[in-house]
Amino acid sequence: MNTGHPSASRIVIGTRETRFWFAIGVVLLAALLILPAFAGRSLLQDLFLLFTLIALAQFWNLLAGYAGLVSVGQQAYVGLGAYAFFYLTGALNVNVYVALALAGPFAGLMAIPASGIAASGCTPASIASANST
Repeated sequence: MNTGHPSASRIVIGTRETRFWFAIGVVLLAALLILPAFAGRSLLQDLFLLFTLIALAQFWNLLAGYAGLVSVGQQAYVGLGAYAFFYLTGALNVNVYVALALAGPFAGLMAIPASGIAASGCTPASIASANST
């Protein structure tokens, strides 16, 4: 579409470089999908930990970096769910899939009393400011 302006720009969606990086991404994803067939357990555990930490870092970057929200509550619920999962599978010997289905709702249920405490105005910041006066 020519608007008659000499500085009219054109939007290019697919360039040679974007197609190249898309192909690299598809190859890496395919490699990750077939990795459990030939990789050892320790490598899979290390990669799982690495990708979990990357996901949490991205979550924190989205909340604190882009949205400007400074809160540590989300990390507490991730930790509660992880502890519940490992307690169920380790100490109680529950099936992994059942434990996974129970650990998430457990962390969500723990949010209910925490939200009541936060709604009442009793937060660590308010306690600290009350003690400093």
